[in-house]
Amino acid sequence: MTKEGDKFNHIELPPEMKPVLKAIHRIDGFPWGGETIKESLAQAASSGEIGLFILDCLVAQPKATPTGLGKLLCNKENQIIDGSTIIYQQDSLAYLAGVLSHAGLRVSLWVFLGDDDWQYSVSPEFGYTQNPNLSKGIQAQINTIRGYLYTQKGLLANGVEINVTGWLSQELRFNLFSGRQQILQVIQTAFNDGKLPEKASKRLKQFESFRLQLITQSGLSSGGFQEMINEQTIQELASFASQGYWAPWVIHQARPKLPLIFLNTYPDLATQFLDDECVRLINHLGDYGYRGSCQHGTIHLPGPKRLAKFLQGAKIISRGGKMLTCGDPKGNPNY
Repeated sequence: MTKEGDKFNHIELPPEMKPVLKAIHRIDGFPWGGETIKESLAQAASSGEIGLFILDCLVAQPKATPTGLGKLLCNKENQIIDGSTIIYQQDSLAYLAGVLSHAGLRVSLWVFLGDDDWQYSVSPEFGYTQNPNLSKGIQAQINTIRGYLYTQKGLLANGVEINVTGWLSQELRFNLFSGRQQILQVIQTAFNDGKLPEKASKRLKQFESFRLQLITQSGLSSGGFQEMINEQTIQELASFASQGYWAPWVIHQARPKLPLIFLNTYPDLATQFLDDECVRLINHLGDYGYRGSCQHGTIHLPGPKRLAKFLQGAKIISRGGKMLTCGDPKGNPNY
């Protein structure tokens, strides 16, 4: 496995891929797993196609009640557009798509949205069982985000194939529930034994701090919530790890051997580095055969302000990403 910040030293790329590598460096000085990114680009040069995949949250408003912790799904189009981190990163996506397309590659974008949060990391009063219309609302938001991406001229102009779906439907389709439960048990054991990697532990602490802050802001006492917080935060970390482990496999069921690069959309670089470890957590804790995201490098998308700076004043659309519920929303400069 290559180290984060790897500087692409060992693999010789064909000439048409070298401008792509230079373009990646323009927007991300410390991509995770530089050699794996070069491997994907080398494979793409041969196959003529490349896949970019994203794991992201649905847009929701965090909520605490005297009996539970969770979040309320946003269902207004303007809230979704303003709150989606994928839409927040639309210009970075378009920039990468243009660079890859110019190099002669067919580009496909695979977005998995975390509807599994309402299955695992909220109190029952916020979840699917007690909210029969929740699934329809989630699908409506998925459709809104997908539809917006289809209007993004930079993606359309470069012929990007767009795939947007909820993660829970993939767990159901491929019967991944038992695999997720095994991942949860491995993480819980590592946590109990004090063996979680440092960055995963920091992200877990963010999940906890976010919920404690929410309780305080709601005028409630945190005394009766600790067990609930402990359960939800471990479940949330397990969602990161499970999606990171299985998402490349899910993509390859539809497109075998498609070269892949993972894109991190979170608007805070420090948190992106923590998430690099969280989506690869299961392979940090043992050898489980399939390596999931460990096989693929990560490009950290910079957000519109930093992208404009990197591209020296290019016209950038600055919208989206104003509401986050993935851990600590204070990491988002627009929150």
